Amino acid sequence: MFGGPRSLALGLFLCASAGLACSVTRDGTQVMPSGGRDAVSDEAAALPIVGTDAARLDAEGVDAGQPDGATPDAADAAPPRIDGGAMPPSWLGPPAIVAVGQGGRRVVSHDGITFNVGDSFDVAGNGDPTKNFAAVAYGNGLVVAVGGGCVGTRCAGRIATYNGDKWSEVALPVTQSWLAGVAYGNGVWVAVGAAGPVLTSSDGKRWTPSKTMIAANLRAVVFGKVGAAMTFIATGDRSMCWRSLDGGQTWTATAPLFPNDDPPVTLRAVAIGDGVVVVAGDRGRRIRSINGADWTSPQMVGMDLTSITYADHQFFAYPDNGTTNVGTAFISKDAGLIWDFVSVVEAPGQGLTSGVLRDSRLFVGAAGSTIKTSTDGKGWTIRRVGGGNENVFTAFAFASF
Repeated sequence: MFGGPRSLALGLFLCASAGLACSVTRDGTQVMPSGGRDAVSDEAAALPIVGTDAARLDAEGVDAGQPDGATPDAADAAPPRIDGGAMPPSWLGPPAIVAVGQGGRRVVSHDGITFNVGDSFDVAGNGDPTKNFAAVAYGNGLVVAVGGGCVGTRCAGRIATYNGDKWSEVALPVTQSWLAGVAYGNGVWVAVGAAGPVLTSSDGKRWTPSKTMIAANLRAVVFGKVGAAMTFIATGDRSMCWRSLDGGQTWTATAPLFPNDDPPVTLRAVAIGDGVVVVAGDRGRRIRSINGADWTSPQMVGMDLTSITYADHQFFAYPDNGTTNVGTAFISKDAGLIWDFVSVVEAPGQGLTSGVLRDSRLFVGAAGSTIKTSTDGKGWTIRRVGGGNENVFTAFAFASF
């Protein structure tokens, strides 16, 4: 802990940005668009647009997706600026990257290079799915990991916390099934998953059901500034999105964002940046909103997208590229209006997220049990080589303790 008074801005981190929320699947077939651009297909052109995009984004707006991060300097030192964007909040202590995954896998890195500090897991290899972690987020000095799964007809959720020293298991409401996403904002934790109530908590340890019952599985959640409001956005099955303006207690649903798709689209990832929210999912589906209620500019080309994050005025959407060393990514420099199709060497397949570590931008993700990092989201370096029988990593969060 540094001396002198410092403020901790409560940042969120998820597959994707501030207000991390992560969810992972590993299936889909590659569809290569022609040329370098992901143009809207004839199918997209015929798709009814949900709501109206009344105004273009101000490119110099608030960097709502900017993750926590700063240098371990004197207490009154100003944090660095990233590419002219908003100043990232300060750390209270040494930064860390926390990775979670299958079988309760947990790894911590303090430098973005070594990823075997405190390596632990409940089940070696592909074990009991109720032990799995699917998502992880950081807020107010605490990491929260959520997950769970089903064995036959028996389903169970899971939440664990990490305070920089030890992991603690958290008791869930008796009827709670599996969880797939978690985010923190404005002093509230929100966890989403199987159909039913959303879970909320003020401390990450005691969880209560929300007032709203949701009749569909949710796959990811994020918190940030969308338009003029600080908002939780959750997304999941049947191409639906929900938003909450009251700390996750009540939720309002959109109309299906891809109503003509058959089979229905599952939206698996969500990120917020520069006042815009973008969701992504099956068959390359991406769509954006400037207020969380009206959705426009649908994109409909590509393989299943499992991760999306925001950094330095760009959105990065990744599919599960498997364990091969060459993959793909979609990158948007204009708040999700147009996407570049990029071939990526050593591409990750799971848990893509971004933060600032020791003054520098860092992306982190995994391919199976192998962890990879990047400084720009395009060129990736293997940091930890996993074995074929190891538990895979599904989500990452940047944290400070």
